[in-house]
Amino acid sequence: AFNANFLLAKTEKVSDKGIFFEQMIEEDWWVAGLEWSEQNGADIVSSSLGYSDWYSYSDMDGMSAKTTIAANIAVEKGVAVVVSAGNEGKSNDLPYICAPSDGFDVIAVGAVNSKGELADFSSIGPTYDGRIKPDLVAMGDGNYVVDPNNKNGYRKASGTSMSTPLIAGTMALLMQSLPNINNPRTLAKLMKYTASRALNPDNRYGWGIVNAEAAFRFASVPGSMKELSNWDPNNIDSDSNKAILYPNPVYTNRLNIRSLKSIAGFEVYTINGTLVYKRDDLDHAKFLIWDLRNHVGRRVTSGVYLIVIKYSDRDTYVTKVAIIN
Repeated sequence: AFNANFLLAKTEKVSDKGIFFEQMIEEDWWVAGLEWSEQNGADIVSSSLGYSDWYSYSDMDGMSAKTTIAANIAVEKGVAVVVSAGNEGKSNDLPYICAPSDGFDVIAVGAVNSKGELADFSSIGPTYDGRIKPDLVAMGDGNYVVDPNNKNGYRKASGTSMSTPLIAGTMALLMQSLPNINNPRTLAKLMKYTASRALNPDNRYGWGIVNAEAAFRFASVPGSMKELSNWDPNNIDSDSNKAILYPNPVYTNRLNIRSLKSIAGFEVYTINGTLVYKRDDLDHAKFLIWDLRNHVGRRVTSGVYLIVIKYSDRDTYVTKVAIIN
């Protein structure tokens, strides 16, 4: 991330006398590293590690593992904690995320390939208490990284350890470009709200592939942060009085809008607030179709759009749809 300063804490012991080392004391070392980072002014902590060997799935509840407890405290103190979800996706028994990525406000990061498809090794959710994990995904399959055996060369590597620093770097860029957002929870919500699957999060992709430009542009729109503050990423709104839009994401040539209340107007905006389509000639309609074309008749490009439904009783409903061409 441009203009960032770095602290480096090595908390893992790879081997002891040639024998692979994975011991509980490494959690203590990680907590010590986290405390040291916070004391030295860290805004973001990025960790490509996870602990599961001495835990069971029932411990992945956001409040049991030692490192998870520490990570939750760090977020309370204003430090964003970004952690790899794990590489156990192929496991038939325990494909789930590990500590501390199960933390309530920890950003657990999964991995996708260059086509945006989930890597088969990427660990999945939910947490034991039913929360969606991972939170976000980034490229972590076939990434070019520095070759430790060649000071002038690179090699390919895969794992959620590769996708995690991309999310942390994105957070750093957004912190610099949006200095008024100084709360890690708000920043995490912004990244989820503008990610590729924000409308349909699941326990494989979370809220989807991060989109730094969309996050920045959305936050720059007047009034957008108020909307974000009212958004609960874990709550799917099922109010039957509000409009139902389907399919969502839109893979077809039309978006259907159905409502129990009479609709008087319909508007479509880009995520950064640009009006692309508007209809205000509706006569108490309860069903309408948008053919995905803008005000000059051209099909809109792929992306996330804000839909504004204006009801006959002067109530207004705002929601989002994702269009995939």
